Amino acid sequence: QQQDAYMTYLIAAQQSLQALHDIKFVHASIIGQPRHYSVLITTMRTCLDHIEHIIHTHSPSPPRTIARPAPLSAQHTGDLKAPPPLPPKPSRMQKPILPPKPSEHRRPAHRPLTEFPDPVAIHIVAEGEVDPTYLVPAQTNAGDSLTPSHLAASDHVPLIPAPPLLTTHRNLQGQLDTLEQTLREYKARKQQHSTQRMSLETMTEDDLNQLILQCSRRVADIKQTLNRVRTLYMSAATIPTVMQFQAHIIAYQITLIESAIYTSIPPHALLEHTAKHPHPRIVASTDFFNYVTRFIEHAILLPQEVSSRAQHIHYWIKVASRCLDLNNYQTLKAIVSALGTPPVQRLRRTWAYIPKKSLVKLDSLNELLSEANNYGKYREHMGMVNVSVVHGKSISLIRAEHATRPTVPFLGTFIHDITYLLAAFKTHETNLPPEDEPRIHDVLLTMTQFQNGPRYTPVPSASYLKQSQKHYFRPALSNALQRGASGISRISGAGLFGFGSQASPPPERDEEEEGTLEEQQQMATQYILMRSWVAQSTVDELSALREQPVQKQGTPTTRSSSGVYPTGSVVSGASSVMRFSADSASLGTSTTGMSTNESRPTSAED
Repeated sequence: QQQDAYMTYLIAAQQSLQALHDIKFVHASIIGQPRHYSVLITTMRTCLDHIEHIIHTHSPSPPRTIARPAPLSAQHTGDLKAPPPLPPKPSRMQKPILPPKPSEHRRPAHRPLTEFPDPVAIHIVAEGEVDPTYLVPAQTNAGDSLTPSHLAASDHVPLIPAPPLLTTHRNLQGQLDTLEQTLREYKARKQQHSTQRMSLETMTEDDLNQLILQCSRRVADIKQTLNRVRTLYMSAATIPTVMQFQAHIIAYQITLIESAIYTSIPPHALLEHTAKHPHPRIVASTDFFNYVTRFIEHAILLPQEVSSRAQHIHYWIKVASRCLDLNNYQTLKAIVSALGTPPVQRLRRTWAYIPKKSLVKLDSLNELLSEANNYGKYREHMGMVNVSVVHGKSISLIRAEHATRPTVPFLGTFIHDITYLLAAFKTHETNLPPEDEPRIHDVLLTMTQFQNGPRYTPVPSASYLKQSQKHYFRPALSNALQRGASGISRISGAGLFGFGSQASPPPERDEEEEGTLEEQQQMATQYILMRSWVAQSTVDELSALREQPVQKQGTPTTRSSSGVYPTGSVVSGASSVMRFSADSASLGTSTTGMSTNESRPTSAED
């Protein structure tokens, strides 16, 4: 009976230990917990206690290596009572050995290395969600570009979150390899047990068959999941253009990424962030801002046909409008900045095809996030002003409305305010820490309130989907764009970019072809995070190739600032927070000379 009990406890402990192998790590982050891990650990402890008691009770002599011996009497062991031995006296007194002082490690001035998270801080990320602390360099193999895929030595490659599908595939593949190795070991032990009939085998053949069956089922489940992940990955890799996704899906997925990055920024990072020592979490936010801006520029400039470029501009205006509905002002600023850069603004023939209704919408978004009066319109819209009433509406009511909804504020205003407030604080001699200064405290408190507010759900709400379907934009040519594209017949435009030379709208999709909403979200996130990072020179060359710039005789060609965060992803002062004022001219004025109001359509359906 003691032997059967010992083997039963041993098998139960081994099975619990094997079940604890079902865990997923990404560097120091746990992205998948074992099921019922607390019950498994409790079972192992109970089994080990019973095993220890059996060994200690039924051994001919007390074992010498028992970690926690149970109290036994002299009648059980036959030993006489004796005083316990005294510990040996130390030969000499020794001082405790102190660890060496850490050497000063100065981070590089251009950017911190944020690819690898802190090995001490372990946090759990839900399956399929973006990990804002696991950053990888953006892809640089611009295979779809018309220019060679090389980057200038001074061009900064941003660090962006790793695509969840790619991370999941690698984790599942590693788990599958481990399970297959374990399955092979079990089968080898079964073969050895059946041929040699070993009497010292701790597990019977039935136990081995049960373990083999369990491993085989888990291997089959992982292979099925891997095939689904590969299918989604390949589907996202073969999508020719971002307009294959609905605008509200792209807006929501970018919002989920931006929200994860924003909530991972500790408030004290604003106080530590400087040009020489940038904070990794702030760099992650500015890097993704620049990544989205360059992605939009390249997507607009890549098509050869004017009508295709106009479709992309109209599409991103739709995405910007959806970001406003989601209270995602960080991505909204990135989109209007990309549409206001010189490589996109100089496309005069392309802007002539944009409907008037879309231009009015873009002008209103530009006005909301304008730098005028230190982002005055945006601050009034967010309730971040030192007045009681704005446009007949109470500031407290405005703040309460934003506090009840998930929000990703524009990070540039926080960096701008803290930069100036810290500079003013350092001019006064005081013993107070900076965070206790009232105005600095208010800025940090506002940022914390947005971070601790409601979170975006993994799946868009029904109200958001219903509202977006009312203004669903299909990648079809409107009548205005058809008039411009009717005279253009290019084979490359039809073959490379998915738009035919006849400018005919694509056939309607049914629900089965579009797939589930979850799969669309996964493919959209994969598509966003797998875009190629192209050099600024490539963007300028594509812009000049698409439409020759109008240049006055004797005037040299110069390129002004691009309207994004600085290239080194460092935002430290007022002059380097954002640069839009010189180049972000109103689209209404920039397109006045392109076409008259009579020739411009009022909407995409006109």
